[in-house]
Amino acid sequence: MEPNAESALKTLVCVEFPGKVVNADRAIQCLGGLNKIAKAWNDQSKLECRFRPDNIFCKPTCADRIKSTSFVLKVTTKKKKSTSGENERVVVGASIYGKVEYVFKFCNLNDFQYLPMETNADGECKSIHNDLVPKPQLPLTWESDTVPFCFPPITFSRTDSVQPYLSTKVTEEKPGLIGRTRDRRSNYVKFVTHDAKEIPTTPHEHTIRYIQLKFVTEEQIRHMKQLFSDRPVWTKSALECVTRYPGMQLKYLLALNAYHFTSGPFRIAWVRFGYDPRKEPSARKYQILDYRLRNYVFNIMKERLPQKFIRGGRMRNVKNENMEKIFDPFDESLYKFKPGFIPPQKQVFYQVCDIEIPEVQDKLKSFTESKNYDSKNGWLTESFLDKIREAIDKQVLAYVNNTEEGSDPTSGSYIPMENVEINHDDSADEMAEMNHDDSADERDFDVSDQDDFMDAEDL
Repeated sequence: MEPNAESALKTLVCVEFPGKVVNADRAIQCLGGLNKIAKAWNDQSKLECRFRPDNIFCKPTCADRIKSTSFVLKVTTKKKKSTSGENERVVVGASIYGKVEYVFKFCNLNDFQYLPMETNADGECKSIHNDLVPKPQLPLTWESDTVPFCFPPITFSRTDSVQPYLSTKVTEEKPGLIGRTRDRRSNYVKFVTHDAKEIPTTPHEHTIRYIQLKFVTEEQIRHMKQLFSDRPVWTKSALECVTRYPGMQLKYLLALNAYHFTSGPFRIAWVRFGYDPRKEPSARKYQILDYRLRNYVFNIMKERLPQKFIRGGRMRNVKNENMEKIFDPFDESLYKFKPGFIPPQKQVFYQVCDIEIPEVQDKLKSFTESKNYDSKNGWLTESFLDKIREAIDKQVLAYVNNTEEGSDPTSGSYIPMENVEINHDDSADEMAEMNHDDSADERDFDVSDQDDFMDAEDL
């Protein structure tokens, strides 16, 4: 080929038609004609192919414009009879006719089609396309003519490209579970709802093996056993502060010594095996109190307390000599409330025995109002639980009122409840009633004790 021969070659457009071409004119008609092909080339857009170009309901398949380095050969042949008498084609010459820089390729899948058909009484399908599409010249009776119904889908396939599909082994799913993406990782924790008829008395048989794998010492096992012997009901946050064990070890120690309540007055609590707090009136002090800081109290705290003690709705009772806020993951204020403390968050789950307000503990010891266990309030009454929340509100508000800017807000002393007045409007009462709804279930957990429930599920 001569040096300037390449520049003299024609630039051609190649279309890989998605089918066997018998009639070139009809193939071009399926592509929309030469004008459509030229427009797709000039606009650098996709080229559409309709296998039934006269049907407006035909859904096209599209071709992408792909860069290519190809050329078209012009081959000259002639017929020649062979010795057997059959005609053979013999190549007598070949030349390059043109170069191809771009190719329209139909690489995507053909979508399903919707045909305007109607089934007659004999069960045969008949096309109603001509009855649906208006003709160029409409008769005067066109508006009153009966037209068959045809409702094509609004959308077809979401994508026409090939999607990888990874086949997985079919496993049996438990009834009622939707959208499980993985098998549950369990450390053989035993869960109990408040309406369960029986409670676990022993841990799972595989718990001991997991204890050994997690390098839990015999001293830790004895210590945890002694804690549940002295107090049969704990929260995980309380045990974290008391034992200071790592969370990875603590959750296996809990599975060895206790079962987990997921609902009711003892929800998120860990209860010693064999002990049923629903049958022991003395277990009222171990109930869970859902305390939520009232908005108007929190707004007063933000105004009067230094900003370094309140960040994003979280408060800490830990300080150093420079009055800087320090995060202590084992601070007892994370699970306990007493005068001089403020709740670590706007919502906290306390055990009643960990609310060390003298009036509350005195009334708890002499409490005889409820003799029957209730699935919502347990051994206590709703009015008594509301009084406990109000007592905490008064202590928090009194503690804040006695705190000046720059002073030590964690050195507060006990303030008798009768010396504190809380004035608030009806809207605050309404908000408090909503916040103090003790019927909130596990989906509302957004406090530190949430780890009790979530960790137990993902153990």
